[in-house]
Amino acid sequence: MQREMDNIFFPGQRHARRPRGQRREDQSQDVAAAVLPSAVNAMPIPFALTEDDDNFYITADLPGLRKEDIQVGVDPDNVLTISGERKPGGGGMGNVQRQERPTGAFTRSFQLPDSVDPALITANTDNGVLVVLVPKGEEDEDFTDIPVQDALAHAKDVVDPFITNNPIALFTKSYCPFSKKAKYIMDLEVGPDQYKYMDIDLRPDMVAIQQYLGLITGGTTVPRIFIKGTFIGGSDELEALARSGQLSQLVKKLTAGQVHPKPSGKAPRRAA
Repeated sequence: MQREMDNIFFPGQRHARRPRGQRREDQSQDVAAAVLPSAVNAMPIPFALTEDDDNFYITADLPGLRKEDIQVGVDPDNVLTISGERKPGGGGMGNVQRQERPTGAFTRSFQLPDSVDPALITANTDNGVLVVLVPKGEEDEDFTDIPVQDALAHAKDVVDPFITNNPIALFTKSYCPFSKKAKYIMDLEVGPDQYKYMDIDLRPDMVAIQQYLGLITGGTTVPRIFIKGTFIGGSDELEALARSGQLSQLVKKLTAGQVHPKPSGKAPRRAA
């Protein structure tokens, strides 16, 4: 904690990067400590740096900016830079009489550990919030441009075809006990070849996918189960269908193209 504070408030003190193969707790200290100072008079970028076992997350508030106004990239020295510009003026609404909105160019840089692979980094923006996901991977010496995507639009492009192309589609998490129960029921009742599942926790776009599932189903817990494009609920609803014998009947009708399941009004049990 002291080292992180020293680097933020006394940015002249730099720490040498650790060699390849360093422990993950050392990586965490390095990223938190090696937040490089912004340029003088640059527009400030409020940010947060968080992590889990597999990834770092850099979240920056950039209200009013489109994805086209934001650049994210990594140079050969593994320095990740967020930059862009908010132009002065009133957005075309007359002459400016008073200006309190922060304007101008901005840049913020982060020294990444050697073990991070820039090719695996993703950047998404949603409602003025930029989220850069940095997997704790291997190093790549080449500069990598990271496209900034609309998070929910990207999630829609992933989720909708998965539901459409698979008569029985499950959105799950690999470690979630309710997801495991749903897969077990499916294996017993319909067979492993009759359904497809997507473990969203194994994807870098997990957060966006979970948000989009929330929009189309009314909840973000897993599993989210669809039969013939219709959301039927979670593991509790699936278990009820299996116990009543309706699940196997639905699958038989499904093969004949006659299934029209009605979604349950009961909210699935909260899982992960």
